Amino acid sequence: MNRREVLATIGAAAVAGCSSEKQSGPSDGTYPEEQVQNDCVSQSEYEALLQRYNDLREQYQDLRERALVPPYVTTGQQTAEVTFETLSGEITTWGWDSSALTAQNTGGSIIREFSYSQLEYFGWNVFEFDGHSKYQQLGDFGAYYQLNPFVVSSNFTPLAEDLYNRNQTDLERIRECWNFVTQLNDYIADVGETPRFPLETLLLGGGDCEDSAILLGSMLHAMPADFNPKFWYIDIDNPTEPQNINHVIVSAESDGSMYPIETTGGQMLPYDEVNGFAIDISSRR
Repeated sequence: MNRREVLATIGAAAVAGCSSEKQSGPSDGTYPEEQVQNDCVSQSEYEALLQRYNDLREQYQDLRERALVPPYVTTGQQTAEVTFETLSGEITTWGWDSSALTAQNTGGSIIREFSYSQLEYFGWNVFEFDGHSKYQQLGDFGAYYQLNPFVVSSNFTPLAEDLYNRNQTDLERIRECWNFVTQLNDYIADVGETPRFPLETLLLGGGDCEDSAILLGSMLHAMPADFNPKFWYIDIDNPTEPQNINHVIVSAESDGSMYPIETTGGQMLPYDEVNGFAIDISSRR
């Protein structure tokens, strides 16, 4: 019996308990005591149908929730939300006020469009680049965009605390953050020198290595534990002996071990060892 049939049967049985027609009787409107209504649904049948109905309602609700398969991003009036699957297989949703996203979109556009001197002239050097430049010198390899001004750990404090409490070990907690970042973002190559704030990356659903590293760095920095996260500028083709600097990853520390984390692929720890330039991840927001 399908859902429509169940509803129709319960509806018919619920009308005065039965659906038989009146029989002729005395003019005073009473009926003989021996009259019975043989087409009524019995109590046991009714309870069985009601149980079936409730089961179908639960199945219907479950199908509605799974109509959109996580991960995905939704936006509404003054809010934005991401729905994702935790490492334990639980589907959960986390959201933020859209004003934060608007602020990051606006700030990101300003940073990417103007030089540092222009930012300083207009009083927009609140983005706090070190050394009065948007770039930092990495040895003999040249100047590379500073990423710390884009780190915003305060966006992720409630989420980081929730993910922290869901797991028992620090490595599991780090992996939970990595799972969130890689699940909700696709790698987009050749974005160029345009780092993005973490909420920008979430809304876009992807970015390059810098963007996903900023997102993971923000989350690790928001965790209620000191994982001492760092940005690592490395040579992806020669991770132990860099010939060039062409990639950014994130490291986290726990129990005396350093974990070099890849944020753009399906494996969290593909490197046995990395050498390059490590920059402490800090968040002023």
